[in-house]
Amino acid sequence: MSTPFTSPYKSDVTWQDLLDEITRAYLERGQACGIGVNMPRINPRIPRNPPEDNIDVQAAAYWLAIQDWVESACLSFVDHVNGPLNANEDGLLMFTLTTFRAAAGLHADGFRRATEWTGTGNPSWSYGKMQADNIIGPWVFEELQKSVSAMWWSLTDVNISVQVVGGYGTYEVPSGFSFLSYASDAKDDALAVWPDGGDHPYSNGSICAGLGGTPSGWARYNLKNSLVDITASDAPSGIADKLTDCLCYLVAVKIDNSGWSGFSSTFEGYGLTQGVNILPMTQQPDDTWKVQYGSLIKPTLAALPTTEFIKYHDSHGYKLQLAPNNAVRKWDFTNQG
Repeated sequence: MSTPFTSPYKSDVTWQDLLDEITRAYLERGQACGIGVNMPRINPRIPRNPPEDNIDVQAAAYWLAIQDWVESACLSFVDHVNGPLNANEDGLLMFTLTTFRAAAGLHADGFRRATEWTGTGNPSWSYGKMQADNIIGPWVFEELQKSVSAMWWSLTDVNISVQVVGGYGTYEVPSGFSFLSYASDAKDDALAVWPDGGDHPYSNGSICAGLGGTPSGWARYNLKNSLVDITASDAPSGIADKLTDCLCYLVAVKIDNSGWSGFSSTFEGYGLTQGVNILPMTQQPDDTWKVQYGSLIKPTLAALPTTEFIKYHDSHGYKLQLAPNNAVRKWDFTNQG
């Protein structure tokens, strides 16, 4: 569970305490979003490791590097204040620099800066990133603490595994007869081979069923169902224990080419609705996060259509659109707020 940052205004606080907290904070957030801090070195010929031997924390360049990182890394976090969905509700809302500053409680023009200070009260502020003549006062720590605390929800890729079962049946329609007269025979053919009928080009959704006829004289019946496993990419090992929740955001597009409402409610989308759906993922025994969607249960139909139509295929249900980086990770970092 997170603990609050140490106040930089406490009389007994030490620079080292504040520095340890802020260093751990940006390292954790950097792992979460995949963007590290590029620290300036005192001597470029000396390797970065161990960094504490080659970094001058008293130099403005050190604090400038962290501030640069903040304004770059924040764009990789979800705007949990105004989001998580964008205005069109067709995707996730990421921070802009403007919305991030507002969420973090910073001035609209950026970090506070001061060149003179008596040691008490507030100095005269200017705004922007650290410069060589700026004082490294407690406000520098305070605003970095606020900044990293606003970096809470990050994105991750997902891996998708789809298992499909189904049946596909055809029945020849004698010349001069309606293919609807033979739809039940085609349906029986499809059900007879369930669940080994496999996929067929006349099916266009991840979950669908269809009945169609062709001018060539065949009644066709396709019945298919899918079980979709969505697994989030592994969390970075150094902060895997800080991950508290994972949500999958996906877009469901309704497929309804027939206007036929005879499908059972179980088959009709498994709880999905048109547009963005939020599926909570569950942590597995191996520490991966997963959600399962769909079912391998045979979909049922209340009735066959009662009007004739000639199509190469017909389908009904929902098709999923899964984009990269469509799972959100929620973190409980060591220090927060």
